[in-house]
Amino acid sequence: MQHNNHVKILLAACLAFVCSCSSSMVNTHAIKMEMSKVKRMILSDAEKIIKLKDKKVNDKGFFYVIDLSGRVIYHPQELLVGRNFSNYWFIKYILKQRSGCLSYTVGGQEHFIFFENLQRDQLLCYSVAAVDLEGSMGHCKKVTPEDVAEDEGGETPAPGEPVVEPQGADDDSAGSR
Repeated sequence: MQHNNHVKILLAACLAFVCSCSSSMVNTHAIKMEMSKVKRMILSDAEKIIKLKDKKVNDKGFFYVIDLSGRVIYHPQELLVGRNFSNYWFIKYILKQRSGCLSYTVGGQEHFIFFENLQRDQLLCYSVAAVDLEGSMGHCKKVTPEDVAEDEGGETPAPGEPVVEPQGADDDSAGSR
């Protein structure tokens, strides 16, 4: 009987581990729910936008806000706030569509951006790496610089994306303030 209990405990521990690992993944439903909460929070008090620094979905990704000219209103990397990214192809796509989801590849890694209107002149965006997502993302449009150039009837924009360093242990900017 005692052997049976040990097996049950071991199985329960394995199940708990598997569940905890899978719960750290992000899915579309969780993203949409968190975007709704964040949107309500900011619309109730614009000063709360600074709380986005701590907002994530299952500890993955990050939120940022841009205005309709492509200027960064809020970003967890404070050096990007105030900068205009309207010339970057994926920002052009976001500004044109105003809501939806796109995927793009940079540095060999696929990323997703979910975006929607926040206020009349602002867009709330959530960016997450594909490796952190679970479930189908078939509703997200795969966007390349060439796609944006074709939509505009112009030349392909120069390759390049804003360099956004991952935050964490290597980020000593907080200690220098």
